[in-house]
Amino acid sequence: MRYFRRFTYVLMALLLISAVPSFAQSAPTPDKTIDAAFADASARLGVNYTRNNLQGRWNWDYIAVQGANLGCANPVSGSAPAASVAYVVRLNLRQGYFEYRANRDESIFIVCVVPVIQATAQPTLPPQATFQPLPATQAPPNVAAITYTQAIAYINPDGNVYVNSATTLEGGTRLTNDAARVATDRAPFYEQARAYGSLRWSPDGSALLFMEARGNTLYIARSGQPAQMLFGGLANGFPSVWSPDGSEFAYVVATAQPASNGGFIYQVQAQPRNGGSPRVAGSFAFTDGCATDRNPDPAEVIYRREMRAPFESPLALFWTPNGFLHSTGCLGEGIALTDFNGQRLWEQPNVIRSALAPDGSALAVVVRPPSGARYLALLNPTDGSERARYEVADVEQVGWTLDSEIVLYSTAALDPSASVVGDINAPQGSQLLEVWTLDGVSYQIALYALSAVTPNPRPVELFRGSGRAILNLNGFGDNVLFNIVTDSAPLVAAINRDAQRPEILQNAPTVLSAVGGLARQAVLDSSLPLPSGGGSGGLVGQGQLTAGGGTFAAVGAP
Repeated sequence: MRYFRRFTYVLMALLLISAVPSFAQSAPTPDKTIDAAFADASARLGVNYTRNNLQGRWNWDYIAVQGANLGCANPVSGSAPAASVAYVVRLNLRQGYFEYRANRDESIFIVCVVPVIQATAQPTLPPQATFQPLPATQAPPNVAAITYTQAIAYINPDGNVYVNSATTLEGGTRLTNDAARVATDRAPFYEQARAYGSLRWSPDGSALLFMEARGNTLYIARSGQPAQMLFGGLANGFPSVWSPDGSEFAYVVATAQPASNGGFIYQVQAQPRNGGSPRVAGSFAFTDGCATDRNPDPAEVIYRREMRAPFESPLALFWTPNGFLHSTGCLGEGIALTDFNGQRLWEQPNVIRSALAPDGSALAVVVRPPSGARYLALLNPTDGSERARYEVADVEQVGWTLDSEIVLYSTAALDPSASVVGDINAPQGSQLLEVWTLDGVSYQIALYALSAVTPNPRPVELFRGSGRAILNLNGFGDNVLFNIVTDSAPLVAAINRDAQRPEILQNAPTVLSAVGGLARQAVLDSSLPLPSGGGSGGLVGQGQLTAGGGTFAAVGAP
């Protein structure tokens, strides 16, 4: 357990603001800047986007900045003198990520970030082939593939995608080389040129899909071949998925076709895993155009980035024999099954987190009813009926082992005794954080395993500590993989005592990835401590972590 002694932290409850400077509390909505941002993005994309008519998400915030250009390191256009505060407007559209900044009176407008528009996936209505066949990417000369058994994929601290073996955790092969993640002294304490994630192994573990969030770009890495970029402009927030037999993969493309529920029709396109023309595999109605909420806590920002969710819940997409399971709205709340002809078969509106068993036999979900506490449930993917319900206090995330026999779930229980209250007079608070003061609220986090095939199963606790959350739960064989997002309490405590800047930054929230052992019998009545202190356990990186379980020959990025 020594890797996680630092989890004597505190955790955000909701917006974590107790004594925010007066202007930050009452900052008026920057309407002029928001309208200018939408106008600029619309002109660049050739699409008329407004606050209430867009395919993506947007938000605004009021942040502390340092230096000129309102904290924008390499502005696309515009400039500003040195300032201490700025408005920032973020548009996360299906064509990519845009960021704009303005000064306090909105007299200065800076275009800070615009996406590099990739070859963009377009919807096909009526169905027809939209792309040329994708040839396999040949390995560069003298680049040898390294074969990994019980393969795992993860995001390393440098922000790139790596493949390794869960049995050794030594070395590893880098599949991408352009994330350019660097540490900064401004929350959330890192910047990067590319934001990789949404790692999805094929059922046999011999191919890996992943996405880059800023361009909504899809990549594939096939065993024995280097990673290949396919195209960008996919529907913002949806992961790519594999067909049940692994012969195809699918992705979501937004259309301009209105749906009867007031949203839009989103199209699912499928493509053979080894290249070839795509086909329209289905479509579903989706409510889009949410304005994201503001949360100044860097731990919460990192947590949502890990989930690839600007709200509490990520968008879900699963390919089943009867159609596509998908989120129903951009808040991430609600899941439905829509068949391959676009007919909605069932819907559960109160689901906020979900994970489909690898064999498709059950859908594990976290349910948040309109009144009462959350609970964990197993749903029948065919009709949405509830197979089992578990009254789990403070349930947070769900996952599976690859054999579909064990549900993994995490909890986060509020621990008021460990709260850290930010000192409004601490001089470095406003220098490092967007909003000061900031209070940390501690949670006790835990990871459990629960048999999905044993009647009246008894949960087994695999790990307990403190932090923001445990997520990315998955496992195979005797291995369990997960991430821990640490919280901001140590950071707040260090700021309060006016520690040296390196010590403060050392206590900033981050993501720790762990691989540990799961010793289990038929009734799941025994376990090993997790994470392991040596051998096959320990830290392997920072960011998403997922098991393929198969044999994968990785070709490194040049």
